[in-house]
Formats: sequence, C-alpha cells, structure tokens
Amino acid sequence: MKPTRLEDVARVAGVSPITASRALGNPGRVAEGTRQRVLAAARDLGYVPHRAAATLVGAGSRIVGAVVPTTHNPIHAVMLQGLAEELGPSGYQIMLGISGYSVGEEKRLVEAFVSHRVDGLVLTGRDHLPETERLIRRTGIPTVEVFEHIPEPIDLNVGSPQWDAGHALGAYLISRGRRRLAFIGHSDFNDRRIAARRDGLAAACAERRAPEPRLFATAGRPGSGDGGGEILGLILRDFPEVEAAVFAGHQIAVGAIHFATSVGISVPERIAVAGFGDSPVARWIRPRLTTVDFPVVTMGQAAGRLLVARMAGEPVPSPVLRMGFEILARESA
Repeated sequence: MKPTRLEDVARVAGVSPITASRALGNPGRVAEGTRQRVLAAARDLGYVPHRAAATLVGAGSRIVGAVVPTTHNPIHAVMLQGLAEELGPSGYQIMLGISGYSVGEEKRLVEAFVSHRVDGLVLTGRDHLPETERLIRRTGIPTVEVFEHIPEPIDLNVGSPQWDAGHALGAYLISRGRRRLAFIGHSDFNDRRIAARRDGLAAACAERRAPEPRLFATAGRPGSGDGGGEILGLILRDFPEVEAAVFAGHQIAVGAIHFATSVGISVPERIAVAGFGDSPVARWIRPRLTTVDFPVVTMGQAAGRLLVARMAGEPVPSPVLRMGFEILARESA
C-alpha cells in the first residue's frame, strides 16, 4: 500500500497542494473553512506531514537539535527532560545527537541539524570547533549552551561555574581533614568542564597549603561507572598516602565505592570518595556518595524558556543565566 501523499489530501479537500501544505503547516495563511477541510482529509487518509517539506513553505521544523556527549551519564537525560517540559507545550520536539565528547562529531551533528532546518540548538559546554561556531552565527539559529557557565556564549547560556564547584569541593574535603587528594578524569582531560573542576580543586588546596592533587586518568567510557574500581586500586598502590579520591563524575565514583566495599577497603575511613553530579544510584550506594549537585532539571527548563522566546523573536531578559550548585555531604567523605 502506497503512503498517502500531500497531493492526495489536496485532491480530497478540493484545494491545491500548496494550499493544503499551508493549511497543515501554517494555518494562519488560509481560511478557517479551508483548513478544516484539509485537516479532515488528512485525518481520513492517515496523512502525516513531512516536516522537511513544511519548512520550505515557511512553517519551520518545530524541532530543536540537542547535542550531549553521552547518554551513559543520567544528568544529561535529566537536563533533556527539563528541556522537553518547556519545549513541548510550545509545539517543539527534540532531535538528539550524541557527540562522544568529540568536537568533530559535534560539528557533523550541527551540520546535520542545520540541513534539517531545526529551529533551535542546544549544545553541551563551550568546547566547539571554530567552524561550528561560524556555522551557527552565519545561520542565526537560536542556540543555548548548557551545563557550564559561559559569560560570552555563542548566543545563549545556562550553566553552573565548574571552577567554583571544584574549589568548593576541595575546601570541603580539606575542612574534613582530607589534604592529600587524587583527582580522576577520563583519558586526556580535554573536556573543559573537567579541567575547570580540576583547577578549582587545585586552587583550594594551594590556598590552604595542602599538597597539589595527584592526577589520574581512567580509560573507562566517560559518563559511565566503568573503570572506577581499577583506578581506585591503582591510586592506592601508587599514591598510598592518599586521603580522598575526587572523581570528575559521579557514576565512576559510585563504581569506585562498589569496588572498595566488595574487596574490604573502608570508605571513608581508609579513603574518602567524592564526585560531581547526582542521581539515584549515588544515593542508593552504601556509603552514599558525597558529591556536587547541579540543578540540571532547572537548567533544562531555563534553556527551554530562553529558546522558545528567541525562536519566537521575543527579547530575553538576559542571554546568560548563571546557575548554582550544592555540595551534598554524605557518608563517603
């Protein structure tokens, strides 16, 4: 059975294909009676409008392209939920792309979104290729960068200051008597969010005359719990005087706690464990994870409101929203 075409809907409704297209995608440009005939025909025939075609007659795609580095980390899903809560009531849907922490892949995704004529973009952090930024500025697509506070964004920004978060966690750990710290990131520390957390942690140590944190990298998948146990064992072997392990994320920190308890390493008595980000698993593990919590639901909602306003051509009170963070002091540190 052949799929119903726009021409079929137009024929049944007794209008031209261009009128049928306008009635479905830009109803303000046709008479109400005509619109109702076209809608009835489309409903009876089971016709689903082709969004790419709709953009050609000026209706817009009603799609926002969102790029996140991974879906292994639940905080990205939570942010997207908040985003959807604001976009959905305004008639927008989310098209998701996963960059794998690659700025090159992010560029390809943005190019694909632009080719689909998305109405807006959501990008994670500030790490982008110059070509990506030039494309966004040239096309003028409303764009919001999330998670990281960026004083001078491409267009819009909603995020928390990562350096401040690292500094606050370092100050907290030192106040608890943990002065010899290890910081664990993934691969080559090329993620600026992770680098900012590391630098803030180091600054807190320097201010309090504590040793500079020792740096370790895990080969586990970024955003997952992979490698937490292996890296914790390596730290205890190569840095036996360590008093706290600070993980760049919370999933891998949970993995480290699970490993420690399974092999009889006492947390926090032998080594404290802390991380960044929060999710149910961080509260379910025992001991519960001490971590820096970012308001990711609120972040997604705020990003959605900014985008809806920008896409409607309305002014926004401020293009940059600086969000806060909270240290959740639990039993692991």
